[in-house]
Amino acid sequence: DFRVNAGAPTMLTHALIKRMLDRKDRSAIINVASIGHNSPIPYIGVYPATKRFLTFFSFGLHDCYNEKIDIQNLTPGYVSTKMVGFKRSPDTISPEV
Repeated sequence: DFRVNAGAPTMLTHALIKRMLDRKDRSAIINVASIGHNSPIPYIGVYPATKRFLTFFSFGLHDCYNEKIDIQNLTPGYVSTKMVGFKRSPDTISPEV
């Protein structure tokens, strides 16, 4: 959902950035993207689009605020789940142990 994957991080950053800049110590913003942002995924096109947004949003934040705030963009690999139907393989992770 766009509101969760892109809207919430944007609104939280907007709400907190001034306090982060006013701190004496460094702060950090960690956005969680996905390797899935590299290509569209059939039937769930909004998901990779929002994850791509987070990546570029992180780049922009870094360019503006890197002297006071560490900006990190975590990009995990594919996760084998029933929702997306990826088969478990050496390059995926799975919630199953």
